[in-house]
Amino acid sequence: VVRLFDVCTVSRTDRETKLTLVFEHVDQDLTTYLDKVPEPGVPTETIKQLLECNKCRNSYHPECLGPNYPTKPTKKKKVWICTKCVRCKSCGSTTPGKGWDAQWSHDFSLCHDCAKLFAKGNFCPLCDKCYDDDDYESKMMQCGKCDRWVHSKCENLSDEMYEILSNLPESVAYTCVNCTER
Repeated sequence: VVRLFDVCTVSRTDRETKLTLVFEHVDQDLTTYLDKVPEPGVPTETIKQLLECNKCRNSYHPECLGPNYPTKPTKKKKVWICTKCVRCKSCGSTTPGKGWDAQWSHDFSLCHDCAKLFAKGNFCPLCDKCYDDDDYESKMMQCGKCDRWVHSKCENLSDEMYEILSNLPESVAYTCVNCTER
């Protein structure tokens, strides 16, 4: 049973390319995965192309990423983010989800759970942060034009202004900044 795995990255600058070996500990059984790594002396044309991270610009062998991590850029925007840089823009998670089959969504910007909430429309249109159906703790208002729920902080409302807005009669509609600027 193999428990340590050396991950090789290539760092690039505008002027030069240099090889940087990064040794990382991967705490999982990689015995079957290591069978896919090319042997020394294999012609370079038989080795898959390197993947370049769109954030840090480091390059990685697809064979070195480990099981279940995407080894291709996204189809639409051709984005690929490495394991060191990937983070959900909504909840801040650095893993795609709890399940073994959870995948990153929206060009590596949303974890599995946040992507489901986003698809339901459960996100603030100003900050794109997702919220649960039963989130009654967050201070939010519903826009009368787009029907989206907006965080009071995203509208720069003080707690006092939020309370005033919350107690207005239903005949007085709140309009978010996005709808006001249209």
